[in-house]
Amino acid sequence: MRKIIYFVALLSLFSLLGCENTPSPIPIIEMDLRFNLFDESGNDLLDPDFEEGINAHRIRIFYMVDGKAREYYNVMSGAPKGYVIYEPDLTQNHYTLNLFLDRNIDDGKSTTIIRWNDFDSDTIMAQVDKRENDYVVATKFWINGNENIDWIDEGQRICKLVK
Repeated sequence: MRKIIYFVALLSLFSLLGCENTPSPIPIIEMDLRFNLFDESGNDLLDPDFEEGINAHRIRIFYMVDGKAREYYNVMSGAPKGYVIYEPDLTQNHYTLNLFLDRNIDDGKSTTIIRWNDFDSDTIMAQVDKRENDYVVATKFWINGNENIDWIDEGQRICKLVK
């Protein structure tokens, strides 16, 4: 019995020899921005029951690649078109579009274009900070060059956009 205890203790010590303090192989990325979208009268444009609203199937997301806008589509993603629309719930009484921003960072900034339909689009720029342990976070935003964003909840990155 004593030999088994020594063997287990020795095996445990050897297993610790290969351990090193390395960062997680999975980076933490906070590169999203949420929108509540309204018309001038306050109607929720993401509500599928609102006839004059935005058709979610026509929304297209473009990321800047080598200075050119390229449409995003990744069939292997949980959000293959680059966004998810959430229905109203206990915390939000409007539909919310969660936009996943471009991870291509040029000079500390990311640029994402939302084409709502054939006639209307918005350009989202984000200042991106890379922190220790592969932590990447968008820290400041501009919508169509304007940094004065109408925040509904800045901590949750939910803003109001009027079309």
